[in-house]
Amino acid sequence: MKKIILFATLLFPFFANAQTIINMKKEGGVYTVPCKVNGLDLRFIFDTGASDVTISLKEARYMFKNGQLKNEDILWTQQYQVASGDVQVGLQVVLREINIGGIVLHNVVGSIVNSFNAPLLLGQSVQSRLGKFQIDPIKSTLTIIPNTGNTNSTTVVDIDGNIYKIVSIGKQIWMAENLLVTKFSNGESINFTKADQDWVGSGSAYCFYDNNKQNQKIYGNLYNWYAIMDQRGICPFGWHVPSREEFYEMEMTLSKANVLSGALKSTSYWNQPNQEAKGYLSFNVLPGGKRWHKSGSFEFLNTGGYFWTSSSANDNRSYYFAFSYDFPKVRKFNFYWGDGFSCRCLKD
Repeated sequence: MKKIILFATLLFPFFANAQTIINMKKEGGVYTVPCKVNGLDLRFIFDTGASDVTISLKEARYMFKNGQLKNEDILWTQQYQVASGDVQVGLQVVLREINIGGIVLHNVVGSIVNSFNAPLLLGQSVQSRLGKFQIDPIKSTLTIIPNTGNTNSTTVVDIDGNIYKIVSIGKQIWMAENLLVTKFSNGESINFTKADQDWVGSGSAYCFYDNNKQNQKIYGNLYNWYAIMDQRGICPFGWHVPSREEFYEMEMTLSKANVLSGALKSTSYWNQPNQEAKGYLSFNVLPGGKRWHKSGSFEFLNTGGYFWTSSSANDNRSYYFAFSYDFPKVRKFNFYWGDGFSCRCLKD
């Protein structure tokens, strides 16, 4: 995907919501805003013409050296067209935490541009998750009204209007139902892929088990990892795809309460013996099965529930958590990005 570097001023009508006002600094003819990326203090151009977040090779090397970026945060390579017209190759990564004026976003897809002098840009992958914003070049301020209107204490709503129950597990707040969304956060459609031959080698895509709408209604959608980690965002505003560490945190919370992770499984829809299933805390893990990346065929309905994380294992595999009808605990594996698994989002 190509990207032209621009800087624009946008004005939006504001409503009576909480506002965050950030002082900008004019540097080299453009305005920059301070923020923390994985704990590192940086200044970015708030770039309305860019598609995602970019950092230069200089900052990236520093972050890898100090453990602020890890190998499992690496996604894939991508080409970029910069302001000079040159095409550069960048490495897409997951930025685990971006803090802008106290507004914290988790698991944002960004890019490392292969240049020590590349500008640091905050593009649309961040802007679409922040809410409405206004740039005032006279006062040199950026005002943000966060997206907070689509969540409450018991449910969360996605961009399609699907309503999900939520549940607290320790300090975390999880969706208690499998994701059903068919659009990214910016309103663009996720590719619905039905035919087996089309699923193989597809880009960002979703389906539902056996192409049966009744299965979609019960078990939600199956997504490949390209859709899960698409820079346009798949979770509702204020939510994100959990990392491997965040799944581990949930496991530790259960362990401290002397509860086996298999207790999270629903007592319905699973084949017997459905070991340890209790529907604990109404999390109700469902056996939605999977879709194979090589053949596009479906398997394991009613015997397995598979959930993507945002953590990659290498250049074509990522980690997921697997629940099984014949095992009392969740198990952790990694598999190919083209596989179709379920998704549960986690609150930022």
